[in-house]
Amino acid sequence: MKEDRTESAVGTRDEKQRSQLRKAFLLGTGLIVLDALILNQGAIAFFVAVGFLFVGLPRALFAKGERRHRLARVAVFLVAATSVFALNFANNALAKSRANDLVAAVEAFHGKYSRYPDRLQDLVPEFVDAVPLAKYTLTFNAYAYWPGEHAPMLFYVDFPPFGRPIYDFRRAEWQYLD
Repeated sequence: MKEDRTESAVGTRDEKQRSQLRKAFLLGTGLIVLDALILNQGAIAFFVAVGFLFVGLPRALFAKGERRHRLARVAVFLVAATSVFALNFANNALAKSRANDLVAAVEAFHGKYSRYPDRLQDLVPEFVDAVPLAKYTLTFNAYAYWPGEHAPMLFYVDFPPFGRPIYDFRRAEWQYLD
């Protein structure tokens, strides 16, 4: 009888720990989706990582009996935060590469027609197959182009809502708007 209760208590504790780990995986996945694929900032991931490094990790290390499970949950969130940073870095590198391709296409247009295009869509299909998205995110994923008689500019958002690299065609250089 006593063994049945002990086994039951262990089974309940194991199920609770598995449930908490599943919850951590879901929250970690949510963090990746929100902070990397929607907001593209990494700010939430930064605070989550700092919290788990300076609060969650010490608590897990000094926990009695549940150390392994607590460390697993901490690891889930730290991997999720690291994934956010990696995805944001990759998206920003992709945006920069595609922006340089657009700059070359605009310059080729200018060389051929002795004027700058009125919009990026004017480059299609002669200079580019299509105007690409800057990033694989749901927000801040497009390039903006300001036509100008002598100084058009191309920009995209690197770190929302600010952090905008801008290419000045008159100076032929990248600058950082804010």
